[in-house]
Parts: sequence; C-alpha cells; structure tokens
Amino acid sequence: MAIHRREFLRLGAAGATLGLLSPLFRVPFLNQAVHAATLGPSSKRLIFVFLRGGNDSLNTVIPHGDADYNDTADARPTLYIPPSESIDLNGFCALHPQLDKAHELFLANELAVIHRVAYPNQSRSHFSSQQYWENSVPGDVGLEEGWLNRLIANHDPFATHEFPGASIASRVQTAFKGDLPIPQFSNLNDYHLNIGAGTAKFIGAAPSGGSDGSGILGVFGATPDAFPFDTAIRDNGLVMGHSLDALEVAGVDANNYVPGGGATYPSSSEPGDFVDDGRAWTFFRRLRNGVQLMKEVDLQVFGVDLSGFDTHGNQAGGHGELLHGVAHGLRSLKQDLESSGMWNDTVVVVASEFGRTSRENGNEGTDHGEAGAMFVAGGNVNGGVYNGDASTWSTGDIYGVNDKYLSHLTDFRTVYGEILTGHMGVPTPLIDTVVPGLDSLTGPAYDPVGLFL
Repeated sequence: MAIHRREFLRLGAAGATLGLLSPLFRVPFLNQAVHAATLGPSSKRLIFVFLRGGNDSLNTVIPHGDADYNDTADARPTLYIPPSESIDLNGFCALHPQLDKAHELFLANELAVIHRVAYPNQSRSHFSSQQYWENSVPGDVGLEEGWLNRLIANHDPFATHEFPGASIASRVQTAFKGDLPIPQFSNLNDYHLNIGAGTAKFIGAAPSGGSDGSGILGVFGATPDAFPFDTAIRDNGLVMGHSLDALEVAGVDANNYVPGGGATYPSSSEPGDFVDDGRAWTFFRRLRNGVQLMKEVDLQVFGVDLSGFDTHGNQAGGHGELLHGVAHGLRSLKQDLESSGMWNDTVVVVASEFGRTSRENGNEGTDHGEAGAMFVAGGNVNGGVYNGDASTWSTGDIYGVNDKYLSHLTDFRTVYGEILTGHMGVPTPLIDTVVPGLDSLTGPAYDPVGLFL
C-alpha cells in the first residue's frame, strides 16, 4: 500500500521509539515488486550532486568570448581569470583551473558543460530556488516532493530493487522526498544494526507456512489484523527488515571497501592534495558510500550535497577549492564505476540553485544571481559545450538581466527531461509525472540540447 506523508510522520516517530537504529528510517520499496515481478531490473543509474549556496557559473565555465567578462575593471577586478590561467574548451569558454580533473572527462567526450541554465522568474532565495530545482515545479515552494522520488515511485524497472534510491546527506534532499519513503543517511557506517553475530537473529524470518516467523520480519510480517500498530508502521518495519537483510547478505562493509580503477576518495587519514578540509572529506565519503552500494546492493539513484558556494566575500581561494573537490569527485566516479563496467550506464548531474552576479561586490565576492551552469557526465553522454559559443552568446549577455545577471537559454527541466528519456529510458507519457508540466512548456528554453546521441 502507498505510505503517505501523514502516515510517514507517524512512522518516523514510532521508529524512533522502537529504537531499531537511529539513521535508518526511510526504506521501503518491496511493495512495488508485487506488480513488477516479471520486469527485469534497470541497469541505468543516476547520481545527483547539488552544489548548495549558488555556484558562480561565470568563474566555473568562463566566457572569455564575451568581451564584457574580460573588462576586469568593470566586472571582476579580483576574480577575473585570464585565458592563460584557465582550461580552454572551445575557444569561447574555458574551465576554472581547479577543474583540471573534470577536463579529463571532457577530453574523453564524457562531460557535457551546459551554460546559462535557469527557469522563468528566477528566485534569488536559496531555500526557494533549491526547492524548485529539486521538486521541479518552479513557483511551488511548498511542494515537498522531489523529481527523483517521482522517478523511483513511477518508473517500473525500479520496482524490482530493494534499494533503488538513497539520499546520502545530512537531511533528506527535497529531490528524494515524497509519498514513497527513500533511505537517507549521512554515513554508511551508521546504516546497520551493529550487533555483530546477533544481526541475523534480530532480522529473523517472515511468517511462512503457518509459522509466525521471527525477529523484525516476523513481527512486522504479521497479517494486518494481527498487527497492533498503524499499517504504515507495519509496512515500514517489514521493508526495513528486508533492507537490513539485504545489507547483511551482501556483506556490505564501508570500512573495507576498495575503490577500483585508481579512484580515490580523500579523507583525513588519506588526504591526497586536499588539506584539512572536513567538507571535502564528507563529500568524498558520501560519493564512496553511494558507489559501494551501486556495486554491492544494486543501488540505482543516489544524491549528495556539497555546500559552501554562497561566496559573498573573499571568493577567489575558497571557490577554487570547492571546484577542485567537484572535479576530483567526477573523475573518481568515472574511474570507480568504469572498473566495474558501470560507467556507460551511469549519468552524473551537477547543479546549483542559481548563478551569481556578473560584477563582483565590494567584498571581493559575488551575490545571488540568475543563470548557472550544469555538468552532465557519463560514458554515453554526448560531451561538449552547450550555450557557450559565438552562435549562442553575444557580447554583454553576462548583463542580460537587469544589467546585473547572466540571462538563461535553457530551462533546467529540459535537461532533466533529456536525462529521463535519453538515459533512464522513461516512457514519454511518464515524463510529465516526473517533471510536472514539462510537456506543455514551449519555446527555445525547452528545446533539447542534445545530451545523448
């Protein structure tokens, strides 16, 4: 049965009371399998990376072809990055020098760099714009339902997976919120019972052949008339038991995971070229956790955050370090997944809630802006630069809105739609369910950019 928000809130409270395990409280997909037992599992995977704070797209994907960007006295006296210090992409746009590891994917034609992405009536509120990017309904700030939740809940191939999705973050990302509860945890080390040899006994077995079963599966697997609690609690407890069992059977151990292909996920004990950066350690650990679950329990979709992009002051050094982390993460995902033959079936989406002002402020930083840049990476992505050449960009476009902001050419929902159809194989009639209203939107901003051949 569907577990709705009101029931889910009661369920969360009951889960905390039962004290089964504190971080594991959003895990139930098994009911979907009933109607899709004959479907083969989907091999397509999606990783959603959200850069919280509003990433400065003009210093991420640098438009040297726009003469106004190069007018440093007017635009960016301390933040300007000259062509000699950036990584050229196509003679018009260049990458920030700290994105050198991501450039390796670009050279392999596996990184799409999409500039000038936003939506109509762009909000410059962090909360509102993040909501819109994640619920995919600009203007509906109260909608606590995400596009990835709708994808997992409605796309049939996910129905055969015990772990189709996870929000690997300090809180449930809005993209994963909705009527279908989805696992959320910050650290895979916390996503287990931690009772050693007693785990199998605690999980137990479901009722069968007249037997009452045992453990979690026995208690929550009781028939509805024999279960003394709310039905939603019963359903959640049952799937919690099954998911814990899946982890146990697979022998998932985050401490002993060995990345493949030379991939590294820097940490305080193995920092690589990252020095004393707790934010980066957390980001890399979550990427590592997600890839491990993709390999070991067939996770299909996961999301992570990287914060710190609200660069109102002293932007130059800090922003570069953040981009260094993004680039390292992208390369490690490619290396790790490619070593297991999964890279060609995976797409990584990197997005942020808005860009920043085209002129720097008096604090050597930038303020909330409009259009931003997205990265879409994967083995079957049609790599290249989109909305970043002389045919799509005129001098002065960096001031195209209110003489302050970069104007947008592509709506972010268009990019989502291409990923859903071109990569995830979502049937066209279902696209409007996952991204509400997309089919009715018209105009150049909704024309596909050509991410998949």
